[in-house]
Amino acid sequence: MSNPSGASVTNKKLDVARRFLKLLSSSDESWMEKAYEDSALFHLKSGLNGLLQEVCANYSLQHDLDISRLLEQANQKGISIPVLQELNALSSDPSSWLSQLEKAYVTAYECYSRPQGVVMSNVIVSSSSSENSIAFYLQSISELALRYREESTEY
Repeated sequence: MSNPSGASVTNKKLDVARRFLKLLSSSDESWMEKAYEDSALFHLKSGLNGLLQEVCANYSLQHDLDISRLLEQANQKGISIPVLQELNALSSDPSSWLSQLEKAYVTAYECYSRPQGVVMSNVIVSSSSSENSIAFYLQSISELALRYREESTEY
């Protein structure tokens, strides 16, 4: 049996996240909403990790999921990888979609009651705002993956 390509794995993870998002929006059972949100976040994070693995394979970098270490490897090899530069800039900005995704992921999987480092003050978070955030993360990662693949085929 052949191994699936990195792009295929990334696409599958993003598709699963998309399906959990659909389940979230169509769920009649409110008690399941958090499970669908957390599942979508897991698969979004996995899709992002899949994209990083694609980069590693395409540029012969050591497999690592740390953006700054991958960027350092690329710099040591004298190569510029725009997707890593973009992700690095996003990870440095606490208000970026990437930073927000990371906070939501950590909150979900380390069982915090609210995102760490965020002060809640008279804020009401509805499931639709969580759903919209997850949809935005999905769109952002999908667009980033497409841009990366288009740039990779140009060279």
